[in-house]
Amino acid sequence: MICGLTIWPAVRTMLEQINQSGMKMAEINLNLERCKGCGLCIGACPIDNLRISGTLNRQGVEPAEVIDPNRCTGCGMCFRICPDMAIEIRRAPSKAGSEVAG
Repeated sequence: MICGLTIWPAVRTMLEQINQSGMKMAEINLNLERCKGCGLCIGACPIDNLRISGTLNRQGVEPAEVIDPNRCTGCGMCFRICPDMAIEIRRAPSKAGSEVAG
């Protein structure tokens, strides 16, 4: 665990550097009606790209929301930790994959 704590800032820096190219790496969709606003995804996001929305859904809770959809790296940490399965991530096809398919 201690090793993970020391390596996490380096992972965060790497993800942000990769994403600075401006190319959309993934598409993230949050089901705002399914979300119960527990905040686990917010803590799991390595680039701090999620927050509590400040508006109520039909359940009367404040769901999580994406701050900047273009910054999502598609790491899947939020998806994996969400107990409500309210998050869907679609990774953008890689250049190599599109070249091979073409």
